[in-house]
Amino acid sequence: MTLRALRLDDFDRPHAAVHAPPETTPEMVEAAREAGYIKGFSDGVEKTREAAARQAATLDATLREALSDAEITLATAQAAAERALLPLVEALLDRLFAPAARAYFADLVADELRRHLSDAPHAPFEVRASAQDHDAIAAALPDGIPCTVEPALQPGQARIVSEPASARIDIEEVCAALKARLTAAQDALHQTEETEDERRQHA
Repeated sequence: MTLRALRLDDFDRPHAAVHAPPETTPEMVEAAREAGYIKGFSDGVEKTREAAARQAATLDATLREALSDAEITLATAQAAAERALLPLVEALLDRLFAPAARAYFADLVADELRRHLSDAPHAPFEVRASAQDHDAIAAALPDGIPCTVEPALQPGQARIVSEPASARIDIEEVCAALKARLTAAQDALHQTEETEDERRQHA
């Protein structure tokens, strides 16, 4: 038989005091309620602020995309309108400008001569024209300015001569220069359209 020691409680030894939970007062309840309300309000404000920031970012991105699309659309429409207009301008150049310029060629030569005279009023000037334009040009020139026929000149061509310099007037050259500018404008429009297409593809 094995003997075991038994633990005997000492009822005379003082035990540690058991502390009761503090009494909850109405003031404590109200303070806790206010603290919870303030925290909830702060959390709500923060969430609202974050949501507003997200909405603003989304709106900004949407507006930027819309503006970019609008710019591309506007540029494309403008290029298309200009492209459609250029052939009309070229047709007007061929059908209206060139004939009108030829009809008023004598006046054009006389106006150009007067411009030279204003720059050099004492210089001796002479106008040379084709046989077809001679009479009309001679009648339009200021008094004292001789006009002679130069066989090498074609209708619509004339030269204002003041030795050793001379100025050539050629309706065909003027029309050719204007057509060259129209062609350059058309090329620029095609380049613009290609650039806008690339932007649209990468948008």
